Amino acid sequence: GHQTYIDGDYSVLKKHKGFNLFKYALELRKGFISTLSKNGLKGDELAIASALVLGFKEYLTEPLKRSYASAGAMHVLAVSGLHVGIIYLLLRSLLFFLKRLRYGKYLQALISLLVLWAYALLTGLSPSVIRAATMFSFFALGDVLNRKSNIYNVLAASAFLILLINPYMIMEVGFQLSYMAVLGIVYVQPRLYSLIKLDHISFTPLQWLLDKIWALTSVSIGAQLGTFPLSLLYFHQFPSYFVFSNLIVIPAAVLILYLGVSALLTGFIPFLSKFLTMLLHHVISLLNWSVAFIDQLPNSIIYGISISILETWLIYGIIISSLFFFHFKRAKQLFAILVFSMCILFIDFHEDHKILHSESVVVYNVKKHSAIEFRSAKNCLIFLDQELLENIDKKTFHLKQNWWNNDIMKPKEYPIGASNKTFNGLFSIAGKSILVISKSNSIDLFKKRPKLAVDYLILSNEASVYLKRLFQFISVKDGVVIDSSFSYKTRKSIKKFLDQLTIPLHDTQTDGAFVLET
Repeated sequence: GHQTYIDGDYSVLKKHKGFNLFKYALELRKGFISTLSKNGLKGDELAIASALVLGFKEYLTEPLKRSYASAGAMHVLAVSGLHVGIIYLLLRSLLFFLKRLRYGKYLQALISLLVLWAYALLTGLSPSVIRAATMFSFFALGDVLNRKSNIYNVLAASAFLILLINPYMIMEVGFQLSYMAVLGIVYVQPRLYSLIKLDHISFTPLQWLLDKIWALTSVSIGAQLGTFPLSLLYFHQFPSYFVFSNLIVIPAAVLILYLGVSALLTGFIPFLSKFLTMLLHHVISLLNWSVAFIDQLPNSIIYGISISILETWLIYGIIISSLFFFHFKRAKQLFAILVFSMCILFIDFHEDHKILHSESVVVYNVKKHSAIEFRSAKNCLIFLDQELLENIDKKTFHLKQNWWNNDIMKPKEYPIGASNKTFNGLFSIAGKSILVISKSNSIDLFKKRPKLAVDYLILSNEASVYLKRLFQFISVKDGVVIDSSFSYKTRKSIKKFLDQLTIPLHDTQTDGAFVLET
């Protein structure tokens, strides 16, 4: 199969005639969100309730998402295994009486499956929800067959079924994270939890509370052990206080889900629905305050960690060898830990050596923006248009991964076309001479000089308006690079002009980022 993206300017909305299950599910979700809004839920509270209960994340603001990500609590905002598991356990508790009937267990399983997949449809049938619903469906079927389900077999069977339908799912980050999180919880949590044993017969309220805290802590550590190498690989960050945040977030998520579902199901009883929504508002407000507090703690999240796929496998090798050592207590597991650790150190040393002896030029592909970077070893200058210079989110998404790959934490940033000593348009780097022309550069600078010969010409900020005049004063050897700030019409005219001169063109908007390095 194939997929493509269509710009909003070129899309046409047409009415669909006939029955459409997805359409009615979407309308029902909108109706539920409207009910929460009419009951008095607004702002960030409505955004969290819509995301956590119904899988609708359009109301989440960037500061709110950053706050949850920094606290290591972003996972609760995406309907996934946690949410589907809560719904499944709630159903099992509510339908316990059916097992007393002759065919009650079959009816219980049927109702559970219908409600699970209805909830999955209501929340948008995201890949994470499909995975979780598939997994719990296997649990329900195993219960009907009177078979004690082995969690590893259930995981393998659900993954096999999903990959049988769509083999490409294995490459999705969410698929990898969800299964590694469950594996981490299933293997690590019971072993870690058993290290601290409390007397379950004579429980005092304090002992009960400590037991629940330790159970949640062991779950968090198990999930983190399973997923943190992938998080470092894909997101380059690590939440320092994940244990503390999950002690608050997981119980709050359970309570929010119960209250949210109850408020929606009791919509036909206005006073009760509004009362439940009021409780929901207070719980979400407390959760948001707690997450914001954790986010403000020093070093709440460690940014800029960059590892390769090979290093990811090596870290998993260390984790697995460590777990086996604690179980089997054999020297060969310690030796494996040492070997994997030495390999990581060697790779890091090799990468540092390579970075320190290299230079590069990068013209980024950021739609409708200009971003040009010059790097020598770990010293980096980057020139950005004013809007991109002030937009932290776009810089994080488009630029920072490359900085982190080169161990650059704080590059020197300048507005493109700035009239200062650092930016004069002409650079010599990576063994090449490079001229950068932007809208604010004046061609008068070249008029009274001998004709300038450069290897590359980089155009930004619609500088093509000067292109024909510019080539009277300069010559280009290796090619012209244009960034993604140009319109389609302008890019087309530039290509036509350069084809006449037989000068190669690299258009970042169609060819991707331009990278020149030694």
